[in-house]
Amino acid sequence: MALEEKREKRPPVTPMMIEEEAALRNGSRGLPPGPWAEAAGPRPRTTERHIAVHKRLVLGFAVSILALLAVTMIAVLLSVRFEECGAAADEEEEEEEWQRRRELPLWARPRLPRHLRPLHYNLMLSAFMENFTFSGEVNVQLEVRNASRYITQVFVVVLNRSLEVQRSYNLKIIYNALIENELLGFFRSSYVLHGERR
Repeated sequence: MALEEKREKRPPVTPMMIEEEAALRNGSRGLPPGPWAEAAGPRPRTTERHIAVHKRLVLGFAVSILALLAVTMIAVLLSVRFEECGAAADEEEEEEEWQRRRELPLWARPRLPRHLRPLHYNLMLSAFMENFTFSGEVNVQLEVRNASRYITQVFVVVLNRSLEVQRSYNLKIIYNALIENELLGFFRSSYVLHGERR
């Protein structure tokens, strides 16, 4: 009886209610036909299936971001390792080159040796134009890295005793020479100004 009473209390179904229910089923907002209903357009209903698809999309996006981060970290680690390997290979090649140069006589080595490091150069020159000579003095402050009896770079200095490691020394060389006409080193040249050679 209770069910029959509830059924009887419901309002009677009108054609307008049928139309609204059909519109809801078809995806519209249930507005009566007219300009408002057309402007609002159909609105799809969210279903459990749609929610599951959205969850999968968000999960896939999160997984792809994590994979991208992992790949980036691996690439960075590999590049750092590659640079370390490259630096080690460069050091090995440099050491081999140094060993080859060590076998040459000191005066045939074009670069400064590794056992010495110049810290400061002080160079003074005096030119004498009357007889085209010059004199000079160079004072080089050197740091010794490995014990050695030689200072070299074309001019080889052989010492009576070895230089001590981790000490600083001054190498002073006094020299004089002709100012030559050849275009080599400290050379002379001339020009004419108002009929006078200078």
